[in-house]
Amino acid sequence: MARRASGESRGLDPSYSPEQAIVRQQLINGDATDLAVVFGPWHGGSVFPNALARRIAGGGRAVLALTFHDDILSNNLQTTIDSFENIKNKIAHHLFKIRDEYEKISFIGLSLGNVALAMVAREFPDFDSAQLVLTADSLANSMWNGIRTSHIRDDFEQQGITAEDVTIAWKNLAPSEYANDLRGKTVSVVQSANDEVIPTVYQQQYIDDLKRAGVEPRVRTTTFGHYLTTMLYCLTPEFLSRT
Repeated sequence: MARRASGESRGLDPSYSPEQAIVRQQLINGDATDLAVVFGPWHGGSVFPNALARRIAGGGRAVLALTFHDDILSNNLQTTIDSFENIKNKIAHHLFKIRDEYEKISFIGLSLGNVALAMVAREFPDFDSAQLVLTADSLANSMWNGIRTSHIRDDFEQQGITAEDVTIAWKNLAPSEYANDLRGKTVSVVQSANDEVIPTVYQQQYIDDLKRAGVEPRVRTTTFGHYLTTMLYCLTPEFLSRT
């Protein structure tokens, strides 16, 4: 799936603006006492994130399900930065407005959604826990070496932009830059031992960075790849307890 999709290089939609980064904010079961904020994946569609939202709501919590535009990650360095900054500012602002309505707030990040989660965690520190599913220490590294984003790497290379250039430009988009903001929170991490979309080495590096920051994450490692791990997490209530 990832290799086939990586051949769909179409560049950045010229009509796209970072102001469009958030496609949808859907609040489900909003009258509950606890809130889960779900940061959706890149090109994730709606089937599995919606299933996760329904599962959480069915368990008695409110869910704020966030869907992001496909072009939040692109072959334009600055547009990508501006997209995530826009997400951070809008979501944090919204959470501050509704904070008093909930006793507890938890964050759930799916794949690329963890970049937004990390940035929001610094801007809005008044959350209690986070579940991070398939995240990496560096957006730049995982984009450059992941099979799903090889077309973006190729586009950068054609522009004369190197991996080092991307790492420097996207420094503030690296989840490890925000590891300290998870200190004192209840943190769970799901990693895949054979992930080529977000290469496993970067997932492990992120876990190591969390520990160095004083975070004590509960780590669960699957033997599945990127997509199957995401699917099982979204669909299976006991997934974390048995992986």
